Amino acid sequence: MAPSPPSSITNTREELRSCLAQVKYAGRFTASRTSQQNVDPGLYIDKIGSISLPLRVEDAERIIKSAKQAPFGRGSRTVVDKSFRNTKELDPNSFQLQNPAWTGFLADTIEELGAGLGYQDSPAAIRADLHKLLLYDQGAMFKAHREYVAAPRPLTVASCGTPR
Repeated sequence: MAPSPPSSITNTREELRSCLAQVKYAGRFTASRTSQQNVDPGLYIDKIGSISLPLRVEDAERIIKSAKQAPFGRGSRTVVDKSFRNTKELDPNSFQLQNPAWTGFLADTIEELGAGLGYQDSPAAIRADLHKLLLYDQGAMFKAHREYVAAPRPLTVASCGTPR
């Protein structure tokens, strides 16, 4: 039989449980949105031109030729390891999202997700910052990992996917 923890640890655990039980929150830990509205963001890539969605094989091949292999953080290093993440990326200074309807769609999405996370009283507290465009080949997703964001006060990492 294992010995009992010292009473100071037991007291600390009880105090922590008591404090956590008093926390009041308005939102959930996660939020998601599935939309029946398909808004093409109006992707325009420098040196390629306009790319419409759904993505055609020919357009994906053109993007791959102008993109670089996406690195990832491993500890304090940034590395490329195709066995872990076989993904291409474009930096945000090499493409634009030009469809004005995308801005409204994104704003509605942020508002809905923010409300789900408990930010309905301060919607200005959430904003979307374009970090990069990632192109995953079929079956080339990340292996299980923890996401770290190199931005001041990040709330979350979000991704937008297209229907198959």
